[in-house]
Amino acid sequence: MRAFPGHAFSVVLFVLSASGVCAPAVAPRSALLGHASAATDVLRLPVRANGLETVTLDFTPMKVFSDDAQLIIVDRSGRERRAELPGTRYYRVAAADDPGLSGVLAVAEAGNIFGLTRNGAEFSQLRFAPDGQLTQDRIDMGAAPAREFQCANDRSETGMSVDAASLLGHAGFAEAGPSAPTAAYTARIAIETDTEFLGRFSGNTTNATNYVGGLIGFISTIYDAQVQTNMQVSFLRLWTSPDPYVETTPECLLLESGKYWNANQTSTSRTTMHFLSGKTTTAGIAWVGVLCRGAFPTSQSALGISCSENLPASGNFGGAYGVTEGVSGSFNPGSPSVVWDVAGVAHEIGHNFNSPHTHCYSGIGGSPDPVDQCYGSESGCYSGTPTLPGPQGQGSGTIMSYCQLRPGGFSNVTLTFGTGHPFGVLPERVPSRMFAHVQSQAGSNPGCLALQAVDLIFANGFD
Repeated sequence: MRAFPGHAFSVVLFVLSASGVCAPAVAPRSALLGHASAATDVLRLPVRANGLETVTLDFTPMKVFSDDAQLIIVDRSGRERRAELPGTRYYRVAAADDPGLSGVLAVAEAGNIFGLTRNGAEFSQLRFAPDGQLTQDRIDMGAAPAREFQCANDRSETGMSVDAASLLGHAGFAEAGPSAPTAAYTARIAIETDTEFLGRFSGNTTNATNYVGGLIGFISTIYDAQVQTNMQVSFLRLWTSPDPYVETTPECLLLESGKYWNANQTSTSRTTMHFLSGKTTTAGIAWVGVLCRGAFPTSQSALGISCSENLPASGNFGGAYGVTEGVSGSFNPGSPSVVWDVAGVAHEIGHNFNSPHTHCYSGIGGSPDPVDQCYGSESGCYSGTPTLPGPQGQGSGTIMSYCQLRPGGFSNVTLTFGTGHPFGVLPERVPSRMFAHVQSQAGSNPGCLALQAVDLIFANGFD
């Protein structure tokens, strides 16, 4: 599945610290741009919600790019150069009186902002109104264009959703739930792209980088809350010249990018690599249960696919990889397409975290039933008539579901893996299984999934 022009403004600003709330002060735009805070510091801002009441939201600095993050630009001659990351600051958004609300706000060096919040199945944009006030405006998901995004993990004969651990001869993972959140893991996300992706930004590498930061930052809030794992972009490559990727289907692009990375990027430190493609196909695919995994062999025939002659029939193509094609390339939160991008990438990375689709959970996590029955055509999974686990348009499906394919579209999906979700059969099985995989892989590869105290995670280093 799947910026606003800066305005001079004044808002009432409170600075929270360990000692409490300081006296309010009128703060210009530089208050956000110049905010250098420790982990316990929070900006508390009044926000006009949907043009009506004023609510108060807390903005906590968060780290979206790792300290050692590499931004690589490939020029028109094919040479790679390392570029400086934009000075964009990222904030985790929350509401003290509404634990269901979460999101991300990004403040660019030029003063423009882009922000997105979610609360259940409802999404809102954060922006500056013409009068300079910070506003939160609901996104009409009913206005979203029909996008038949489908994860291609169900399309091969053996199924990409077969746990890649089985290809390596490993056993499955025990089920466990997140413990008390005194600490959280950090997943290092490497992002590969293609020339079509940069084309979505008319070749502007700053805008493309900010898009990736906003996208992964928002997804990180979901994973942190439910899988006790936050994400940081450790590598991003943008191609201004022709890229080496010629395959167009998600299955073949997954193998092709795996082949390239296994041959050329072995020294790139990562928990997983995700390929953001600007190709027009709206689909995605990923290996299941592969965090921190090295290369492994596979073949086109074993997966029931046929790729172009540019890709060998078999080889060392497997690894901790995933692909999302058809990303909108827009982090304009006023457009529903940004929610499709978030959902699609979160879904595919969820496979890397060892989750199959929710209609494939029969016999997993203590129940003979799947979490939902939104899809009935994937081998080895639910095979009956597709039905929603709740009312149409009420967000009864979850990130790893296919409920967006039922009447109602994306309004059938809530951006949750299942923690506290009121629909479906034991939906909490999904984040529990994902967290068990994180724990297992971190135990074997502590440098790949570092464990940090919670109060250190949001330090931004913006000194």
